[in-house]
Amino acid sequence: MTRTFNFNNGDCRTYTVEKEIKIKDPWSTYKFTKVKELRDCICEITEKNTGEVFIMIMHEQQIKEMYPNVYELLIKEAVK
Repeated sequence: MTRTFNFNNGDCRTYTVEKEIKIKDPWSTYKFTKVKELRDCICEITEKNTGEVFIMIMHEQQIKEMYPNVYELLIKEAVK
């Protein structure tokens, strides 16, 4: 499955999705996407109150340190 991500309001790129994980907290929804073309992951944060969406590329090490459970499910399993 391919998906187009809109970085910086206009810099659109299409990637092949390998795996996605969604996490919800009281303020935001986080969607982590592992794509075939990048070693890193794409993190999409949607604020619940405003609906504002932030999309960024996160390095594996950042995810490992900040979201260890996501790292285990998204990256470590993909390497096996």
